[in-house]
Amino acid sequence: MASIYKRPGSKTWQASFYVTDPETGLSKQVRQSTHKTNEREAKSAAADLERLAREAAGGGDDKSRRILAVLQRAGQEAQKESLNASSARKLLAEILLISSGEDFPSFTIDSWLDEWLRRKHDVTDIATQKRYSASVKAFKKWLGTRSKKPLEVLTIADMRAFRETLQTSGLSARTCQHYVRDVGSALRSAVREGLLFHNPASGLDALDTSSSTGRLPFTWEEIAKLAKAATSDDWRGLILFGAFTGLRLGDVSRLKWSAVDLAEGTLRLIPAKTKRKKREICIPLHPELKSFLEEHPSADDADAPVFPSLAKRSVSGKRGLSMTFAAIMGIAEVSRGKATVIAKDSAGRTTHERGFHSLRHTYVSALANADVGEDVRMKLAGHSDSNVHAVYSHHDVKTLAAAIEKMPGLSALQP
Repeated sequence: MASIYKRPGSKTWQASFYVTDPETGLSKQVRQSTHKTNEREAKSAAADLERLAREAAGGGDDKSRRILAVLQRAGQEAQKESLNASSARKLLAEILLISSGEDFPSFTIDSWLDEWLRRKHDVTDIATQKRYSASVKAFKKWLGTRSKKPLEVLTIADMRAFRETLQTSGLSARTCQHYVRDVGSALRSAVREGLLFHNPASGLDALDTSSSTGRLPFTWEEIAKLAKAATSDDWRGLILFGAFTGLRLGDVSRLKWSAVDLAEGTLRLIPAKTKRKKREICIPLHPELKSFLEEHPSADDADAPVFPSLAKRSVSGKRGLSMTFAAIMGIAEVSRGKATVIAKDSAGRTTHERGFHSLRHTYVSALANADVGEDVRMKLAGHSDSNVHAVYSHHDVKTLAAAIEKMPGLSALQP
């Protein structure tokens, strides 16, 4: 808006206003005489001069005038010191709508996290979806009513405070890292879409997870007891598969006959953890595992589950496969090891040093104790991350089978 002033010793009023240079896009100040000595007339003349100057600069159309009006409001809010991130975003949204007719993308913390979970639904496996949902739920609960605020208000201090709250609740350092990493993944997606300038979770230093409870392996004598205590033939098969293939509980329980080749003596599948990368692994069948499969009831349908009584059961939960295996450990009088409380509230739970995943540790340890090279162990265990196992090279089935044959069996240990 044009303003007027008088030069020292002059009777006429001068006009001062800003116009946008069409070549540079920058604002420049214009000073002109109104040729008026009356203040009211001078104000009217100044407004006319400003309008003519803007029309000459290409700012006379209705769209430009409306955008200019928004910018003037922004200037007024700045002068009043009431301009903040939220109001600035609304002003920018107005400008974008006037200029292109497009709505400015705007999310609250809550709505963006929900949108991110929705997008992940079709590109991640069920286990990962559940983990993401749990992490997001915990973060929303911690935020409380603040989850309804604009996404851009989140800071690194918020993410640090969230992680500290998780720690004080009794969660392990490794679990805290998972929660923050999942939420950080959602915020990283927001950065890629231009909704945030930076990811507030990316600046956090990693926690020391060396003291977190790890899984301990079973002895082969204990595995023999577990196999004998199995409550069904399907459960006995699950235990043998865990010991002689190192596969995770979910992968074994959902195993299909199409993955088994008894003629070749191999097992070929894509583990759920590497499903997105479509990384197939080939595991030669240990002699005892092959004997079990030859006697186990098979199906004509290649897509039928190897363990039909367990295939549709959930891994987690009070009645899940993990808890059933814990019960089998009790029957076999095999210790679950040290218990660690990982949450202190009413929904708290504990984790133990030994469970079904310990069979995977036994499997990898047995290969190492039989002097099987690390790259071959990598291939057999399906690892690809150098932090989990060293980088592996290609090996033929005979080489892998020779490694499996070095593993001990259970036959001689059965009481």
